[in-house]
Amino acid sequence: KYFSNNGKIAIEIEYHDDIINGKIKTYDEFGNIVMDATYSNSNLTGEVTTYYSNGMPQRRSQYKDGKQCGTSITYDTFGDISIESMWKDGKQTGPELIYYPKSIGGNIYSRTEYVNGERHGMHIKYAQDGEVLSRQSESDGMVQRKVPR
Repeated sequence: KYFSNNGKIAIEIEYHDDIINGKIKTYDEFGNIVMDATYSNSNLTGEVTTYYSNGMPQRRSQYKDGKQCGTSITYDTFGDISIESMWKDGKQTGPELIYYPKSIGGNIYSRTEYVNGERHGMHIKYAQDGEVLSRQSESDGMVQRKVPR
């Protein structure tokens, strides 16, 4: 355990043979948790959760051998999902969904496809009622053409 100048805990780390192995938790200057993660042989492994100062989760992501993989979910300060994305070998791959706040319906704001960390395929923006506002076809992060609604 490591402490900040004000005596509050700052970091909890598990070491085995001078290598980070196990849980690591970091805290802000008030003692609130900021991050909770697990390491194996000094590589992030499993779920990593970051937190807002109010204690609500900010983001939950999965890691394997130090690379982000699986589903990553970002939350707003009320605990509602604001972004969902998929990762493989440390690169964003698959759909990314961004949502309107729950207070105004929580419907999908945009959907963007990713391949190997680059925007690729359709990028669609929606109105709060679900109506399609725009569509773009993209390849390697570049707009190929705008598609009519």
